[in-house]
Amino acid sequence: MDFDLFRLAAPWPVEQEMLPTLSASVDALRPQTRRVLSLLVEGHSNKEIAWRLSLQESTVKSHITTITKALGCRNRTQAALIAFCVVCNLPSQAAKLRAIIDSRALRTPSNPKG
Repeated sequence: MDFDLFRLAAPWPVEQEMLPTLSASVDALRPQTRRVLSLLVEGHSNKEIAWRLSLQESTVKSHITTITKALGCRNRTQAALIAFCVVCNLPSQAAKLRAIIDSRALRTPSNPKG
């Protein structure tokens, strides 16, 4: 049985060239930022990451901002999922996740006063 991280997701087009691009984005990160990403993928909080790497929590937040921008994500959870897909060589799941992230980025927030 094939493992599908996003079984419940709608069928999104799979872009096979996406994984090398995402992988290159991860590879382009500085070593310390990749260490932060590794711990982020493991599910550690900013405080735990800071303690493990002997960093200030604000420095960890800065690294996470760099990671989310490099991967084109909106938050740490999306970045962790994308990185997990890259590390586990799951191109179809990475493509689905990117499509979901991109589709949500295109939505405009509703006007609460309108």
